[in-house]
Amino acid sequence: MKSVLFVLIIAAFICAHVSAQSVLRKGSIVLEGGEKKTGWINYKSWNRNPVKITFRSDSLSKETSIYGIKEIFSFEVNGLDSYRKAIVLKDIAPVDLGKLWPAGQDSVVRDTVLLRAIVKGSKIGLYSLVDEKNHFYVEESGSYKELNYRVALDRYSGSRVVKEEGYKTELISLAIKYGVLNDSLEREMNSASYTDDSLEKIILAMNGREISFVSQKSKRNVFRFFAGAGFSSAKLDVSGENTTLNGISFKNRTTFFPIIGVDFSGSRNLQYLMIRIELSYKRIRYSGVPIERPYSTGGYSYDLKGSSISPYLSILYSFLRKEHFRIYAGGGLGINISSYQQNELQYHYGFEAPPVLVSDYVALNKAWLSGHVKIGALLYDHWDMSVTKGFFGKLNNNAGYGLDMNALSCALGYRF
Repeated sequence: MKSVLFVLIIAAFICAHVSAQSVLRKGSIVLEGGEKKTGWINYKSWNRNPVKITFRSDSLSKETSIYGIKEIFSFEVNGLDSYRKAIVLKDIAPVDLGKLWPAGQDSVVRDTVLLRAIVKGSKIGLYSLVDEKNHFYVEESGSYKELNYRVALDRYSGSRVVKEEGYKTELISLAIKYGVLNDSLEREMNSASYTDDSLEKIILAMNGREISFVSQKSKRNVFRFFAGAGFSSAKLDVSGENTTLNGISFKNRTTFFPIIGVDFSGSRNLQYLMIRIELSYKRIRYSGVPIERPYSTGGYSYDLKGSSISPYLSILYSFLRKEHFRIYAGGGLGINISSYQQNELQYHYGFEAPPVLVSDYVALNKAWLSGHVKIGALLYDHWDMSVTKGFFGKLNNNAGYGLDMNALSCALGYRF
């Protein structure tokens, strides 16, 4: 209990310390008059396109400037995002099933927005706008046209849902215009979904190698392999009724272990979520004697030795994201595949008499489930430090009692 409390205090201190820092990324702004400012932008990995940004000329300075759509012509966060102001026509008809409009209802409005660049090409560019829904625009010679996608209610029945996927024929027309349409590309266009991943592939294929910018969204950001090591302090408790084992005291065992795994990150709109699959190898070493009657005076002892290979699945949420820090928490389940070299109860009758051994005294499980909660920090997108608390790990399947293992682990890993 003291260990858990200590971990929570340290985590709270880290969160308080990190939350006082700004999220700053190197970048530049081009203002309406043509002036370019280079400095630091308060970058928030915007789920919705921003309408203003906070800028500092010096990362150490506390003086900030706020620029809105009226002042900005374009801005770029180095290596991450690029935005450009544009006057566009956008379809505001909702696509959520509970909010659909009748088909054919006028829903196009004019707006001034900051579009996020996905692809900048010599022929065609692809830009996105996220407000109440996703909008995608193709750009030709500085002109922006929204790719048509609507979900509406049939005007006659008033209840049947119809989809208008005009973006597919629009993409085919553009491919014909630039002389790049082939059977493979046409099949991809006809099966394309209205998402940045699907549309990006098509626009890249239409531009060939003549690309000046591609939004950072590589596989590196989708999954990351990691490896590391840690130490675990595990406690073995006897639950239920077993007159022999109930009186035994097991000391906490600390063991070092290696880990490998992979992190799967969410898409841009789910970037705070991460799925982690990890594999660890741990030794099992426990030896105990009755508290009131040590075997030196005649009594008994129990010894358990083995090893466990454990794959774990965790769902983690990054509740605090900063430029060089990410603090996350979550939980999950694991399966522990174990082998045992010793599972013996020994009866002792003094020092001179040999002990009487009862092998396989406990009906141990070769595989058993356990749950866990985890809190950790990711530093500079590479170094991962985590604390994991395990619970409800039952090693045996005997009726009436259980050997319960509860572990507190600390680990340090490196993400490649």
